[in-house]
Amino acid sequence: MLCRRHAAGLFAWFLVACSTTGQTPSDAGAAQPDAAQPDAAVPVVCNDEDGDRYGAGCDAGADCDDTVASIHLGSVESCNGVDDTCDSATDEGCTNPCANDCGEDVPLPAGQSYQGALPNEGFAPIDEPRRTVTLSAFRLDRYEVTNGLYKRCVAAGMCTPPNDLTSETRADYYEDAAYDDYPVISVTHAQAERFCAWAGKRLPTEAEYERAVRGLIPSDRDYPWGDAEPDCNVTTFGALCVSDTQPVGSYPTGATPEGIHDLAGNAWEWMHDWYRGSPGRDGDAVNPQGPLTGETHVIKGSSWTFSTPGYYRATSRFNVADGAYSYFHDRFVGFRCAR
Repeated sequence: MLCRRHAAGLFAWFLVACSTTGQTPSDAGAAQPDAAQPDAAVPVVCNDEDGDRYGAGCDAGADCDDTVASIHLGSVESCNGVDDTCDSATDEGCTNPCANDCGEDVPLPAGQSYQGALPNEGFAPIDEPRRTVTLSAFRLDRYEVTNGLYKRCVAAGMCTPPNDLTSETRADYYEDAAYDDYPVISVTHAQAERFCAWAGKRLPTEAEYERAVRGLIPSDRDYPWGDAEPDCNVTTFGALCVSDTQPVGSYPTGATPEGIHDLAGNAWEWMHDWYRGSPGRDGDAVNPQGPLTGETHVIKGSSWTFSTPGYYRATSRFNVADGAYSYFHDRFVGFRCAR
């Protein structure tokens, strides 16, 4: 192309050859820097921690929980209290994974019951005071969750094995099928919650447990079977009777009138509630859920290790830290579910 250039001092214009870049012929021979090239494409790495093909940068899509392979977009929603499909909803349209065979439960009608003990009536001051609570109808497992039933949750990939596979006198307590009808023990509160969610249920509240033992007002049983103190005919009453856990339902005369077994004895049972020093001293008296936070959870029901009647009372309560080693935790605590 041609460029118009002004000749200095002559007030004249003349034409010179120009390149397409605006260079004059004298400029054209100069070395020019290479044109900038676009950066090479950086390969996208699929960060999939659990092997389900979902994760950050994966073609299948992101993953809302990259530690569990069954949780991802397009998964199947199970009745387990977990958002399996990563759609910010829990258990929508789910089907009970146990096909209604996650432990028989018993209906308990709505009504009023007592929670806590009157002064000097309980086993310890932490059992006091007594108050009246109103509970909606609910269902409570007839038996404690067994080794055999818990194994099904482990096989489904939704539960982890107990922290100790032995019991007081049995080295193969959990793994040997001979003990499948015995209560599962050595599970944390979180493990118990996980099982109950997998079964389409939940842990019972402390108030619900006491309602099951005591009955609806005017009933106020001290023990599941009535007011008589425990002995070897109604429960696993310490070393006087047994030296370890027994098959669930082994003491039919110790069941409640509705036929709920082992609410006192065999294994302590995890409650939903966080622990505080006295039950019901404050808070809601309608379907109470216990404190919102805490450091330990409530256990109730005693176990085969005790031969003191007070431990077996409806109002008796202790607390255990979840996940921490303790004498209770690794040998004597099991659970049952409610819904």
